[in-house]
Amino acid sequence: VSWQAFTFQVRCQGRPACIDGADDLWNLVYMWLQNAALAMFVVARTMRAARRLFPLACAYWLVNVSAHLCVLAFGGSNARDFYGTLYFGAPSWFMLVGTNVLFIQDYVLYAAWATLAVSFFAFTAWSTVPYDAWYSASGVWFTENDMLHVGNMFFVPLAYYSVRKVRDAPEGSMFVTAIGSFAAESFLGRRSVSTSREIGRA
Repeated sequence: VSWQAFTFQVRCQGRPACIDGADDLWNLVYMWLQNAALAMFVVARTMRAARRLFPLACAYWLVNVSAHLCVLAFGGSNARDFYGTLYFGAPSWFMLVGTNVLFIQDYVLYAAWATLAVSFFAFTAWSTVPYDAWYSASGVWFTENDMLHVGNMFFVPLAYYSVRKVRDAPEGSMFVTAIGSFAAESFLGRRSVSTSREIGRA
């Protein structure tokens, strides 16, 4: 059950004026968990396909979620909104795409992340709609937040299918795609890892 279904009860009921999302504890916890889960996805993907980098991924998770928690607890109202959470989630998103490019090369995962990008742009576009007036005319309450979560529904089955396809790298090793091998040779000046045509996929 999403807390958003009870926004009126949480933010307005029994109050002289509705509180903003930046002052809503339920909202702040929700955003922190959202960012922490995305960063944990980086840890899980690294654990499976690039185990040598697993300690770095764990350190990233700890730093990212701790910094986000401090911002949510002590930052200004502008820093405690949805877009502030996106700033902390952006590195995780780019790391996941980079992990796919360098270590996995699963095209289903590209499609999954593309659905998130589309849903975010739909969220941004729908936020310009005067949905109060639209609700009065249509009788259907559908906000930009609803648009975002409807779009996100396409991500889950694609991501699940992708995770089921990926096989674990042997302990202390990592898979490498052709692009990852080229990057290693270019930046390290030597062939430090072997390349597999299967690239982390079953």
